[in-house]
Amino acid sequence: DHCESVYCPVCSSRVMRRSVKNATQRLHGYMRLNDLRRNPRHIVISYDGWRDMDYKQVCKSWSNVRDRHLPMLSGVAVFHPFRIKDEIKVALRALDGNEYNGFWDAVKVDALGLGKLEEYVEWSPHYHVLGWGKLPRSDFLFAKTGIIYKTKTSRSFDFVPVSDGFGYTSDVMRTLSYLVTHAGVNTEQKQHVLISGIGGCSKNKLKEMEYADYTVT
Repeated sequence: DHCESVYCPVCSSRVMRRSVKNATQRLHGYMRLNDLRRNPRHIVISYDGWRDMDYKQVCKSWSNVRDRHLPMLSGVAVFHPFRIKDEIKVALRALDGNEYNGFWDAVKVDALGLGKLEEYVEWSPHYHVLGWGKLPRSDFLFAKTGIIYKTKTSRSFDFVPVSDGFGYTSDVMRTLSYLVTHAGVNTEQKQHVLISGIGGCSKNKLKEMEYADYTVT
C-alpha cells in the first residue's frame, strides 16, 4: 500500500525512480527509432518574463515557447521554479562537502539554520531539457524574444557501476535523478508530473508498443 505522493517520505523516492526510469526509456526509444548517432544534450532554458508569472502561467508560456521558437526540440523536460541565491551558495561551499549530496540536499535539511526555504532560494523559473533538435542562434533568440538557453555537455546511456557498488546507472539517469530532487510540481494535480515529454518524445507522439529486456554485461 503506497500513497505515491512526492511529499511522502516513504513514497517520494519510489516516484522519482520510476519517473527517471520511464524518461530514460522514452529517450532511448526515441534515439533508436530515429537512428540518432548522438546522445541527448542537456539544455537549460529560461525567460525573464516568467519571473512575473505564477506556476500555471509559466507552464502555458513554456508550451508557447516550444511551439513558436523551439519547434524542433524533442526530449524530456524538468521544471525548476527556484534557484539558490548566490550568497547562499558561497555559504554552502564553506560547509563540509562530504556531509551533503549537493547544494539542494543541504538546503532541504536547512544546513545553515535559516529556518525557511525562502531564505535559501529565489523565484527563478527555468526548464532543464535532455534531448535533440536544432536550436536557433542563442544571441538572435534572446534579442528577439528574451529567451535564454545554455547548452551543457551531452549525456550518455552507457551503464556504469554506481558509487556504492550496488547496481548500475548512466549519465542520463544520474542527471535526471538529480534534477527531479528539486523539480516543481502542480499541487492541484492528484498525479504529480516530475518529467514531461516534449516534441517527438511527448506521450501523444511516442508510445510504447513492445517491451525489450536488455541484459547488461
